Amino acid sequence: MLNFNYALADDGTGKPMVYPPFITQAGLDSLHDRFIVRDDDVFIVTYPKAGTNWMRQILHLLSHNGEQGEQTSRETVPFLEKEASLGNWATLDYKGNRRYFMSHLSYDLMPGIRNSHAHYIYVARNPKDCAKSLFHFMVSRADMQLQNGWDDFFEAYVQGLVPYGVWFDHNLAWWQASQQTSNILFVKYEEMQKDLASVVEQVADFIHLPLIPLLRDQVVAQSTFEAMASNTKANWSLNAGRHRSADKHLRKGVVGDWRNSFSDAQNVRYDALYRQKMAGSGLTFEFE
Repeated sequence: MLNFNYALADDGTGKPMVYPPFITQAGLDSLHDRFIVRDDDVFIVTYPKAGTNWMRQILHLLSHNGEQGEQTSRETVPFLEKEASLGNWATLDYKGNRRYFMSHLSYDLMPGIRNSHAHYIYVARNPKDCAKSLFHFMVSRADMQLQNGWDDFFEAYVQGLVPYGVWFDHNLAWWQASQQTSNILFVKYEEMQKDLASVVEQVADFIHLPLIPLLRDQVVAQSTFEAMASNTKANWSLNAGRHRSADKHLRKGVVGDWRNSFSDAQNVRYDALYRQKMAGSGLTFEFE
Protein backbone atom coordinates (compact mmCIF):
# COMPACT_ATOMS: atom_id res chain seq x y z
CA MET A 1 0.00 0.00 0.00
CA LEU A 2 2.73 2.44 0.93
CA ASN A 3 5.88 3.10 -1.07
CA PHE A 4 8.42 3.67 1.70
CA ASN A 5 11.88 2.65 2.75
CA TYR A 6 12.34 0.83 6.03
CA ALA A 7 15.55 2.24 7.46
CA LEU A 8 16.87 0.86 10.73
CA ALA A 9 17.19 3.50 13.39
CA ASP A 10 20.76 3.75 14.66
CA ASP A 11 19.86 4.49 18.27
CA GLY A 12 20.80 0.98 19.34
CA THR A 13 17.25 -0.39 19.47
CA GLY A 14 17.14 -1.81 15.95
CA LYS A 15 13.56 -0.65 15.74
CA PRO A 16 12.52 -0.16 12.09
CA MET A 17 11.44 3.32 11.05
CA VAL A 18 9.51 4.21 7.91
CA TYR A 19 10.88 7.02 5.76
CA PRO A 20 9.65 8.57 2.51
CA PRO A 21 11.37 7.26 -0.63
CA PHE A 22 13.59 10.34 -0.89
CA ILE A 23 15.21 9.66 2.52
CA THR A 24 17.92 6.99 2.58
CA GLN A 25 19.75 5.15 5.31
CA ALA A 26 23.02 6.31 3.76
CA GLY A 27 21.83 9.90 4.08
CA LEU A 28 20.86 9.41 7.70
CA ASP A 29 24.20 7.78 8.45
CA SER A 30 26.05 10.65 6.80
CA LEU A 31 24.43 13.14 9.16
CA HIS A 32 26.07 11.37 12.07
CA ASP A 33 29.34 10.66 10.30
CA ARG A 34 30.11 14.06 8.81
CA PHE A 35 27.53 16.72 9.74
CA ILE A 36 28.91 19.04 12.41
CA VAL A 37 26.31 20.91 14.44
CA ARG A 38 27.24 24.48 15.31
CA ASP A 39 26.16 26.13 18.54
CA ASP A 40 24.28 28.87 16.69
CA ASP A 41 22.37 26.47 14.42
CA VAL A 42 18.57 26.51 14.59
CA PHE A 43 16.51 23.42 13.80
CA ILE A 44 12.76 23.24 13.27
CA VAL A 45 11.65 19.71 14.14
CA THR A 46 8.17 18.28 13.68
CA TYR A 47 6.27 15.12 13.11
CA PRO A 48 5.09 15.39 9.47
CA LYS A 49 2.26 17.83 8.76
CA ALA A 50 2.45 19.56 12.14
CA GLY A 51 3.21 23.09 10.95
CA THR A 52 6.72 22.65 9.61
CA ASN A 53 6.42 25.14 6.78
CA TRP A 54 4.52 27.61 8.93
CA MET A 55 7.46 27.79 11.34
CA ARG A 56 9.83 27.73 8.38
CA GLN A 57 8.24 30.92 7.05
CA ILE A 58 8.45 32.57 10.47
CA LEU A 59 12.17 31.80 10.75
CA HIS A 60 12.79 32.95 7.19
CA LEU A 61 11.14 36.31 7.89
CA LEU A 62 12.75 36.79 11.31
CA SER A 63 16.21 36.18 9.84
CA HIS A 64 15.58 38.45 6.83
CA ASN A 65 14.27 41.53 8.65
CA GLY A 66 10.68 40.75 7.73
CA GLU A 67 11.33 40.60 3.97
CA GLN A 68 10.38 37.59 1.85
CA GLY A 69 12.98 38.39 -0.81
CA GLU A 70 13.64 36.20 -3.81
CA GLN A 71 14.31 32.98 -1.93
CA THR A 72 11.72 30.51 -0.79
CA SER A 73 11.55 29.46 2.83
CA ARG A 74 12.60 25.95 1.84
CA GLU A 75 15.78 27.37 0.32
CA THR A 76 16.73 29.36 3.40
CA VAL A 77 15.59 26.60 5.80
CA PRO A 78 16.59 23.38 3.99
CA PHE A 79 15.24 19.90 4.80
CA LEU A 80 18.14 18.36 6.74
CA GLU A 81 17.84 14.62 6.08
CA LYS A 82 16.57 15.09 2.52
CA GLU A 83 19.60 17.22 1.58
CA ALA A 84 21.90 14.67 3.20
CA SER A 85 20.21 11.85 1.29
CA LEU A 86 20.71 13.79 -1.96
CA GLY A 87 24.35 14.47 -1.09
CA ASN A 88 23.86 18.24 -1.13
CA TRP A 89 26.62 19.00 1.32
CA ALA A 90 27.25 22.48 -0.08
CA THR A 91 23.76 23.35 1.18
CA LEU A 92 24.34 21.80 4.59
CA ASP A 93 27.93 22.92 5.20
CA TYR A 94 27.82 26.50 3.97
CA LYS A 95 29.94 28.98 5.85
CA GLY A 96 29.08 32.45 7.00
CA ASN A 97 25.60 33.29 8.22
CA ARG A 98 23.70 31.42 10.88
CA ARG A 99 22.25 28.16 9.58
CA TYR A 100 18.58 27.19 9.77
CA PHE A 101 17.26 23.70 9.05
CA MET A 102 14.03 21.73 9.24
CA SER A 103 13.74 18.05 10.06
CA HIS A 104 11.28 15.33 10.98
CA LEU A 105 13.85 13.19 12.77
CA SER A 106 13.04 11.57 16.08
CA TYR A 107 14.79 12.86 19.20
CA ASP A 108 17.32 10.01 19.33
CA LEU A 109 18.36 10.49 15.71
CA MET A 110 18.73 14.28 15.74
CA PRO A 111 22.35 15.41 15.22
CA GLY A 112 23.85 17.33 18.11
CA ILE A 113 20.88 16.91 20.40
CA ARG A 114 22.89 15.74 23.39
CA ASN A 115 26.20 17.53 22.94
CA SER A 116 25.61 20.93 21.35
CA HIS A 117 24.14 24.29 22.28
CA ALA A 118 22.13 24.51 19.07
CA HIS A 119 18.50 25.60 19.28
CA TYR A 120 15.70 23.15 18.48
CA ILE A 121 12.15 24.38 17.91
CA TYR A 122 9.72 21.48 18.09
CA VAL A 123 6.25 22.16 16.64
CA ALA A 124 3.55 19.72 17.74
CA ARG A 125 0.03 19.30 16.38
CA ASN A 126 -2.79 17.16 17.68
CA PRO A 127 -2.49 13.64 16.24
CA LYS A 128 -5.91 13.50 14.59
CA ASP A 129 -5.33 16.61 12.48
CA CYS A 130 -1.81 15.34 11.73
CA ALA A 131 -3.35 12.14 10.41
CA LYS A 132 -5.86 13.94 8.20
CA SER A 133 -3.25 16.32 6.79
CA LEU A 134 -0.69 13.55 6.22
CA PHE A 135 -3.27 11.48 4.34
CA HIS A 136 -4.03 14.32 1.92
CA PHE A 137 -0.32 15.07 1.52
CA MET A 138 0.43 11.48 0.61
CA VAL A 139 -2.46 11.34 -1.84
CA SER A 140 -1.12 14.43 -3.60
CA ARG A 141 2.47 13.16 -3.83
CA ALA A 142 3.16 11.14 -6.98
CA ASP A 143 6.22 9.48 -5.39
CA MET A 144 4.33 8.15 -2.36
CA GLN A 145 1.86 6.08 -4.33
CA LEU A 146 -0.91 5.94 -1.75
CA GLN A 147 -3.26 3.63 -3.60
CA ASN A 148 -5.89 2.85 -1.00
CA GLY A 149 -8.24 5.10 0.93
CA TRP A 150 -8.58 6.63 4.37
CA ASP A 151 -9.45 3.43 6.27
CA ASP A 152 -6.24 1.66 5.22
CA PHE A 153 -4.23 4.78 5.90
CA PHE A 154 -5.74 5.04 9.39
CA GLU A 155 -4.58 1.50 10.21
CA ALA A 156 -1.07 2.30 8.96
CA TYR A 157 -1.03 5.53 10.97
CA VAL A 158 -2.01 3.79 14.19
CA GLN A 159 0.74 1.22 13.67
CA GLY A 160 3.36 3.82 12.77
CA LEU A 161 3.74 2.49 9.22
CA VAL A 162 3.79 6.02 7.83
CA PRO A 163 6.68 8.48 7.45
CA TYR A 164 8.62 8.87 10.70
CA GLY A 165 6.69 6.32 12.68
CA VAL A 166 4.29 6.57 15.59
CA TRP A 167 3.04 10.06 16.47
CA PHE A 168 3.16 9.30 20.21
CA ASP A 169 6.78 8.12 20.18
CA HIS A 170 7.93 11.13 18.20
CA ASN A 171 6.09 13.82 20.15
CA LEU A 172 6.54 12.43 23.65
CA ALA A 173 10.32 12.02 23.30
CA TRP A 174 10.71 15.65 22.24
CA TRP A 175 8.24 16.84 24.88
CA GLN A 176 10.05 15.06 27.69
CA ALA A 177 13.41 16.38 26.53
CA SER A 178 12.03 19.93 26.32
CA GLN A 179 11.10 19.75 29.99
CA GLN A 180 14.70 19.01 30.92
CA THR A 181 16.78 21.34 28.75
CA SER A 182 16.70 25.01 27.79
CA ASN A 183 17.72 24.58 24.14
CA ILE A 184 14.44 22.94 23.04
CA LEU A 185 11.39 25.14 22.56
CA PHE A 186 8.13 23.15 22.39
CA VAL A 187 5.41 25.00 20.44
CA LYS A 188 1.91 23.79 19.64
CA TYR A 189 0.27 24.30 16.27
CA GLU A 190 -2.96 25.16 18.04
CA GLU A 191 -1.20 27.95 19.96
CA MET A 192 0.01 29.37 16.66
CA GLN A 193 -3.57 29.40 15.45
CA LYS A 194 -4.77 31.24 18.55
CA ASP A 195 -2.06 33.86 19.01
CA LEU A 196 0.55 33.93 16.26
CA ALA A 197 2.13 37.17 17.49
CA SER A 198 2.94 35.65 20.87
CA VAL A 199 4.54 32.62 19.24
CA VAL A 200 6.64 34.85 16.95
CA GLU A 201 7.85 36.75 20.04
CA GLN A 202 8.61 33.49 21.81
CA VAL A 203 10.62 32.14 18.89
CA ALA A 204 12.59 35.36 18.41
CA ASP A 205 13.47 35.44 22.10
CA PHE A 206 14.45 31.77 22.08
CA ILE A 207 16.94 32.14 19.21
CA HIS A 208 18.14 35.55 20.42
CA LEU A 209 16.95 37.65 17.49
CA PRO A 210 15.99 41.27 18.29
CA LEU A 211 12.30 41.89 17.66
CA ILE A 212 10.73 45.32 17.59
CA PRO A 213 6.93 45.62 17.28
CA LEU A 214 7.15 46.67 13.62
CA LEU A 215 9.17 43.57 12.68
CA ARG A 216 6.86 41.33 14.70
CA ASP A 217 3.84 42.72 12.88
CA GLN A 218 5.53 42.26 9.49
CA VAL A 219 6.35 38.64 10.29
CA VAL A 220 2.85 37.91 11.55
CA ALA A 221 1.18 39.54 8.54
CA GLN A 222 3.21 37.40 6.13
CA SER A 223 2.85 34.20 8.18
CA THR A 224 -0.92 33.91 8.34
CA PHE A 225 -2.39 31.00 6.44
CA GLU A 226 -4.06 33.36 3.98
CA ALA A 227 -0.83 35.26 3.28
CA MET A 228 1.21 32.09 2.86
CA ALA A 229 -1.41 30.39 0.69
CA SER A 230 -1.18 33.18 -1.87
CA ASN A 231 2.64 33.39 -1.71
CA THR A 232 4.35 30.99 -4.13
CA LYS A 233 7.58 31.27 -2.14
CA ALA A 234 5.81 29.83 0.90
CA ASN A 235 3.21 27.64 -0.84
CA TRP A 236 4.80 25.75 -3.69
CA SER A 237 3.31 23.10 -5.97
CA LEU A 238 3.88 19.54 -4.86
CA ASN A 239 3.80 17.90 -8.25
CA ALA A 240 5.45 20.41 -10.55
CA GLY A 241 6.89 18.53 -13.50
CA ARG A 242 4.91 15.38 -12.73
CA HIS A 243 1.92 13.98 -14.56
CA ARG A 244 -0.44 14.88 -11.75
CA SER A 245 -2.30 17.97 -10.65
CA ALA A 246 -0.08 20.69 -9.24
CA ASP A 247 -1.45 20.60 -5.69
CA LYS A 248 -0.20 23.29 -3.36
CA HIS A 249 1.70 22.43 -0.19
CA LEU A 250 -0.76 24.22 2.09
CA ARG A 251 -4.27 22.81 2.24
CA LYS A 252 -6.56 24.11 5.03
CA GLY A 253 -4.47 24.90 8.10
CA VAL A 254 -7.35 24.54 10.55
CA VAL A 255 -7.93 22.77 13.86
CA GLY A 256 -10.58 20.05 13.88
CA ASP A 257 -10.60 18.99 10.22
CA TRP A 258 -10.07 15.39 11.39
CA ARG A 259 -13.83 15.18 11.98
CA ASN A 260 -14.35 15.06 8.22
CA SER A 261 -12.50 11.72 7.98
CA PHE A 262 -12.57 9.84 11.30
CA SER A 263 -15.50 7.47 11.64
CA ASP A 264 -17.18 7.19 15.04
CA ALA A 265 -15.49 3.84 15.61
CA GLN A 266 -12.08 5.18 14.61
CA ASN A 267 -12.53 8.16 16.88
CA VAL A 268 -13.44 6.01 19.89
CA ARG A 269 -10.50 3.72 19.20
CA TYR A 270 -8.02 6.54 18.80
CA ASP A 271 -9.27 8.35 21.90
CA ALA A 272 -8.64 5.22 23.96
CA LEU A 273 -5.13 4.93 22.50
CA TYR A 274 -4.48 8.62 23.17
CA ARG A 275 -5.50 8.31 26.83
CA GLN A 276 -3.27 5.27 27.26
CA LYS A 277 -0.18 6.73 25.58
CA MET A 278 -0.43 10.24 27.00
CA ALA A 279 -1.22 9.27 30.59
CA GLY A 280 1.10 11.01 33.04
CA SER A 281 2.98 12.93 30.35
CA GLY A 282 1.60 16.36 31.21
CA LEU A 283 1.22 17.06 27.47
CA THR A 284 -2.27 17.99 26.27
CA PHE A 285 -3.74 19.12 22.95
CA GLU A 286 -6.83 20.86 21.68
CA PHE A 287 -8.77 18.97 19.01
CA GLU A 288 -11.33 21.63 18.03
